[in-house]
Amino acid sequence: LIRKEYAVLCAQIELWEKAGKKIAAQQLSIEETIIVLAEEGLIDTAVSLAEHYDVDLKVAIEILTEKCIELQTVGHETVISLCIDGIYEQSGPSQSKGHNLSMASKAWRMLEELLEEYDDRATNFQYRVMVAKLILEQQVIKLPTWLMSMLSYGLGEQVSLGSQHKQAVFGTDSTNVVSVLRLFSKFQMFEEAGALAIEYLKNIGSGSGSGQQRSRKDIWVPEHTIREILDGMARFSEADAHARDKYGINNDLRVLSRQLVKHLRRIE
Repeated sequence: LIRKEYAVLCAQIELWEKAGKKIAAQQLSIEETIIVLAEEGLIDTAVSLAEHYDVDLKVAIEILTEKCIELQTVGHETVISLCIDGIYEQSGPSQSKGHNLSMASKAWRMLEELLEEYDDRATNFQYRVMVAKLILEQQVIKLPTWLMSMLSYGLGEQVSLGSQHKQAVFGTDSTNVVSVLRLFSKFQMFEEAGALAIEYLKNIGSGSGSGQQRSRKDIWVPEHTIREILDGMARFSEADAHARDKYGINNDLRVLSRQLVKHLRRIE
């Protein structure tokens, strides 16, 4: 209890010293305090306090994601605060272009590191899906390469989707296949969904994943999810050049669709 109270006191002091905001312990709940800390850019402090009180990190990660998007898109014209490596920084029109770009880069790296450390089997890899959903809903930037890799192949792997052809090792124990497939399908990312579905089907068809023997029942993707991907690929297979550019389609979806059907039949 003493350690928890001390953590709250330290958070209040840091909030006052760096952000110039003063709150009393009795005014806010722990959850509300964590939100205030994150909104003021004190992400590490918010995460630390959440750990002390066993509070879900969802809100802190969500707020950081929004700051990352803002820094990359409007950081040059809007004041956005963020404490990075112990240094409290602000973006905005009064700052140099280099400073604003540097802040955006550091913010994305902070987000990546948070996901690497805290988004695992215990969270069912839902934080990364939430981050991707927030980015895609904004419709202003593409998913970062490292996030695509994390979504599709888990932690520390190289991506091999779309136009990117780096070697990758698929692991069903390091990503939430069902949630990611549904996310890709919802946002009409059928090329990425098809590539991931094929890797998944190859994985369960061989009975192995991430170097360990696995059974076909380890992870189950509803058949209707696969069918939705196939239907989507069929719709976009004849897309014109403008539509292909809009949706980032780089490969022949008809070929990808045939591959998916082939692997689907092998496990039926």
